[in-house]
Amino acid sequence: MTEAPPLSKIVDGFAAGAQAACALLDTFQPDLVLALMHAGMVPLHVTQALWGATRAAPFPPVVATNIGREKVDYFLELPKQQASGYSWLDLLVSREGFGNWALRETDWSAQLARQITGSMLPGFAPRRVLILDDWVGQGITQNLTKALLTDVYPEVEIQHYARFANAWCDTLGQLWLRKLHPEVYRPWWHLAREAKLQGKTLQLYTDLCLLVPGTEDITADSLDWQPITAHSPLLERLVNYLPAEEWLTLPAWAEAALLAHVKEALST
Repeated sequence: MTEAPPLSKIVDGFAAGAQAACALLDTFQPDLVLALMHAGMVPLHVTQALWGATRAAPFPPVVATNIGREKVDYFLELPKQQASGYSWLDLLVSREGFGNWALRETDWSAQLARQITGSMLPGFAPRRVLILDDWVGQGITQNLTKALLTDVYPEVEIQHYARFANAWCDTLGQLWLRKLHPEVYRPWWHLAREAKLQGKTLQLYTDLCLLVPGTEDITADSLDWQPITAHSPLLERLVNYLPAEEWLTLPAWAEAALLAHVKEALST
């Protein structure tokens, strides 16, 4: 395992991100905060913690939805796209095409509407929505989320905030493993280093990063999610190194550690 950002950079990013998100909440005053699973939940919790410590007003209502890279992968793996050679590069050139396809060929708008209406009072229709995530890469899922929201609520005003930290799951996962299980970390680090030199990514390294948020997809075409359990394929691969119950302590440890570090950073 190599090249994860240092913890100090992650803490600084989350501290600044939470402050900026709270400032945006003050000015934008959304009716709803839409948190993007999976990596967007810890940024949400850090923002909520800062808000509770610095504001008297209640935090806006929150709904979580699972819109991430897996939706793009689902699109690219369809037989039609495979046959035409459609790639990530094509998506970056024509992002609207992906959104139009999603509105035309999937029920994601209906799924999102169900998630929102199922969490709010009857008749609720948001006027302003703040989408919260950890980081923006190419902006493809950001644009998709906006397209789905606008399809469900044509008059809605949308803001998007995702400037916390990139690769924070890598950093927290490695920190947990290095601190609590150095006997596993050391050989993994060397294996990951060798894989990188060969232009590859170690599957076990990827699995560690995926475990940190604590939730996983149900299916690639669903906006729902489920907790990672001992029966998840992810854990079935990892139990060769540590018991499942030990791996399952990682998500809570990572969030608590990050919250504590951010709280300390904001108090100095």
